[in-house]
Amino acid sequence: MTEEDLRIVVDDGVVLEARLAARPGAGVAVLCHPHPLYGGCMDNNVVLAARNALAGLGKGTVRFNFRGVGRSTGTYDEGRGEVRDLEAVFQRFDDHTPRDLVAYSFGAWVALRAVQAGLAPDTLCLVSPPVSFMEFSGLGLPTSPTLIVAGDRDEFCRSGDLRSWLAEVGADASSLEDVTLAGADHFYSGRERSLGDAIAGFYRGLTPRAS
Repeated sequence: MTEEDLRIVVDDGVVLEARLAARPGAGVAVLCHPHPLYGGCMDNNVVLAARNALAGLGKGTVRFNFRGVGRSTGTYDEGRGEVRDLEAVFQRFDDHTPRDLVAYSFGAWVALRAVQAGLAPDTLCLVSPPVSFMEFSGLGLPTSPTLIVAGDRDEFCRSGDLRSWLAEVGADASSLEDVTLAGADHFYSGRERSLGDAIAGFYRGLTPRAS
């Protein structure tokens, strides 16, 4: 798979390191990595599993490092600056259709904060949103087709906490697909193929307009 190195400038002057795998006419899926303070980066195994699954469907992808990670400038900003980072990446590809959003762990939290601020992805895939570790109260889902994937051994996204949050936000079952992977924990070590299959299955099941 060929990826092009990119530099994306945020409105506060931060410069993000990114890699684009372009697919002409196929739109782009933006991939968000896990927590920067715990080693999260765009080379994470889950991010790469998502990229590979989407590439297998002929979709374009862009993965990037949040501020302060890798060669991205700036410093960790507790979600505030990271929302701006995600918005800047989306704006860079505002002429691509569809613009999908696939976000893992901390990245899922940032994605929902960005949605709350007005970001409107055509589809959303949340991998292990850390509802048992971070504050999700008040963060709702978009009306666009959404997938949530988590493992049944995920201590940062416990099933009961996930169900409580979905009930709190009044998730629309008609636009939400919820997949639980047996035996998987938060880190998906050795379960990347199963995760990729779940993501690919979600996108295959969408109508051509949304996929």
